[in-house]
Amino acid sequence: MLGDFSSLEETWGSTNYLRIDHCVTRYGGPPPFTLTENEAAIAEIASSQLTDPGEPEQIFLNVFAACTRIGSEDGPYGFSSIPVPVLEAALSLCPEAPQANIIRDRIGG
Repeated sequence: MLGDFSSLEETWGSTNYLRIDHCVTRYGGPPPFTLTENEAAIAEIASSQLTDPGEPEQIFLNVFAACTRIGSEDGPYGFSSIPVPVLEAALSLCPEAPQANIIRDRIGG
């Protein structure tokens, strides 16, 4: 385990960033976990195209995770295992992420 990070910027700035092959995202604030208007819009990008999207909060955390990790496209935690709508939402959330070009290539954009 590389550690806990509290923001995308902190994760991207980690000297171990290129060694992260997957992550678990969770809400760390006081309950209840309520999405902001911008976070809800990001979750909607993904959920509008998923057949069984689930709760908006979990969708947002899945999108956030896609912005957080760099891994093999074909590994068990790689981008090929993430639904395309989640990757599209990740590009909307963090278009300048270190792995944004990998995501663009994966979704054909």
